[in-house]
Amino acid sequence: MGHQSASQEPSAWHGAWKKLVLTVSLLACCPQPTTTQKQEPQGLTPNPSVPVVGQDFILSLYPVPHDILSCRWYRGTSTSHPSNLILTYDSQNKAGPIHGPAYTGRESVGPDCSLKIHPFKATDGGAYALTLQTFNGLSEYKIEVSGFSLRIPFVIIIVVAVIFIVLLAVGLGLFFYLRGRRRQSASIVNKGPTGKYGATPPM
Repeated sequence: MGHQSASQEPSAWHGAWKKLVLTVSLLACCPQPTTTQKQEPQGLTPNPSVPVVGQDFILSLYPVPHDILSCRWYRGTSTSHPSNLILTYDSQNKAGPIHGPAYTGRESVGPDCSLKIHPFKATDGGAYALTLQTFNGLSEYKIEVSGFSLRIPFVIIIVVAVIFIVLLAVGLGLFFYLRGRRRQSASIVNKGPTGKYGATPPM
């Protein structure tokens, strides 16, 4: 009896080991489904960080939610004044965004509710507010756009440089011309009747 139980013990361990290896293989080949949580937007992001006058400027949500129903952009921090409304976007409205009283003709909004100002002007600085409607509810975001930079087009730089060089050349030419005339006038005054410099006519 002792010899029979001793011979069956390694066989039992061998069977349990094979089951363990098979279970690990199945888990490795068939990954378990995971649940993903939706990330709420952290705030508004300006692009570029410092707006440039004459170029496009974009205010966008980060990260962009995938369940946007509608959104409204306002100029200023108050979303309760209808006069501050710039644009309204509704995913169900096929006609496109609706313009508000603060719309200037240079703003546009897309399905991701990013506000694009093209081109940006110095008067576009200040506060902006966004109300966002998703399946999770209504959210509000605000941002202050302060400061801007002026970028002179390259063509204007070349034109200004050419004008400067031409004016410099004309100025130098005029300077040397007047200097030569002055020397010529001085030589005529100092020249005597005999044609020699410094000579005086005989008495």
